[in-house]
Amino acid sequence: MARTDDGTHPGQTGRLGVPRLLGLVMATVTPLIVAVAVIPAGYAQTGVTGLAPAFLAVALVMAVFVPGYLAMGRDIGHPGGFYAYAARGLNPVAGAAAAAVALVAYWALLVGLFGVFGSAVGALIGPSAPHWAVTALVALVVVTVLSVLWLPVPTAVVLVALVADVVWCVVTYAALLVSGDVLDAVSTPGDSLHELPRALLLGFLGWVGVETVMIYHRRVRGSRTIGRAVRLMVPLLGALYVLAAIAPVAATGTNGIVAAARTHGDGLVFHLAEQQLGAGWVDIGHVLFAVGAFAAMVSFSMTVSSYVRNLGVDGVLPASLGVLSRRTAAPVRATAALCALTAVAVLTAAAVGWDPVAHVFLGGGAFGALGVLALLVVVAGAVVRYRWRTRGVVLAVVAAVALAGLLVIALVEFDALLSPETVVLRWTVPVVFALVAVAGAVRAWWMRTHDPARYRAIGTTGEAS
Repeated sequence: MARTDDGTHPGQTGRLGVPRLLGLVMATVTPLIVAVAVIPAGYAQTGVTGLAPAFLAVALVMAVFVPGYLAMGRDIGHPGGFYAYAARGLNPVAGAAAAAVALVAYWALLVGLFGVFGSAVGALIGPSAPHWAVTALVALVVVTVLSVLWLPVPTAVVLVALVADVVWCVVTYAALLVSGDVLDAVSTPGDSLHELPRALLLGFLGWVGVETVMIYHRRVRGSRTIGRAVRLMVPLLGALYVLAAIAPVAATGTNGIVAAARTHGDGLVFHLAEQQLGAGWVDIGHVLFAVGAFAAMVSFSMTVSSYVRNLGVDGVLPASLGVLSRRTAAPVRATAALCALTAVAVLTAAAVGWDPVAHVFLGGGAFGALGVLALLVVVAGAVVRYRWRTRGVVLAVVAAVALAGLLVIALVEFDALLSPETVVLRWTVPVVFALVAVAGAVRAWWMRTHDPARYRAIGTTGEAS
């Protein structure tokens, strides 16, 4: 029998409480990967010595955005994804354009996860580990099989892994703070506020996935469950990221953090942890890191496959991609197409010699984060229009302006997250997203003339992220 992506059968609604919902969404956000891989890579790539203000600033923006996002989601009935918000809050043309951008953005994030997973397994196995691309391709086969069988990681396992991740991070960073120069680390963010714009997109990368909370709106126990989960998640993630940004600086010193990050890469936190807590603690961290990356790959794969399937049903993509398995109700053709595209991306990255973290993960993450940020601006605009005559419109306008400001800064400073090997993405990424959005809009315009019934149905299919 088919299972939903929360581990329940389709007819079993209303089972998710706050803890399980929190675990499912944070598995997509992958806080351990952000803390251990994104933040050290950010120090190495941008040269910024204080990343904490960036994560704090984005946390505040998300805290302002979320109330309107949740309120509109409850009102429209089935807020399965960004394109549903855009289609219902603006028009179907905007919905189709948003759908196309979302598809490319989430796929780029998924490819990045395969890169970091290959690196994580290599660090876990040691010198005898296969090439990261081999590991990534094997993982791709496993993830595809799980997606075709519609067998997600059970929510209980996700929740236990999430708690273990948070405990590992807190203990590790507390040890680094105790042993290091806390005053130097705390004062560094204030001294580096002029560097804040260069780090904002990196700060936003830590929040990609939070928006998927609305996927589960039909499966929660009560109308307040999602709101309570988000009110817990935003400060929890904000505090964790600020701690993760400050602690390495305390351990290495302000003048040493960038050099240390460039020397050890995504192994920086493990290197520092081993000095304070021993090799056994680091081994646990490596296992949790790999498990978290794998869970995120499964989650993102199912999310993107469902997105492709819904767009096939809506007529934005070929209808054949909307076919479900008779046995498992999984979007088999969409999953197969996603597998093929991801395999091509991994093989291409390996062929050109890209590093799995600095190039594939951070490059794919920057690519995807920029797309998701652009989508949030569109969604924020849709929320403003939808709530124009309600008392929540002021907060919605503030959120839209703040997100638009983040997007402009991200576009200007996008090259700060790119290495010399991936700097070609500097302008190609915005251009790609613009072309993709235009293609989606053109398809919708064509449908408006030739298939008006399906045109009006854009964004009403279901619950893809």
